[in-house]
Amino acid sequence: LEQPIRIALIESMEDLEKQVYEQVDAYLDTICD
Repeated sequence: LEQPIRIALIESMEDLEKQVYEQVDAYLDTICD
């Protein structure tokens, strides 16, 4: 795999992870309140 493609893939995966974590946090907040 070419390096730029790999870096872009890793970055987009990290962005996705962050979004998922934020959604889980918000979801847990609504449950706990």
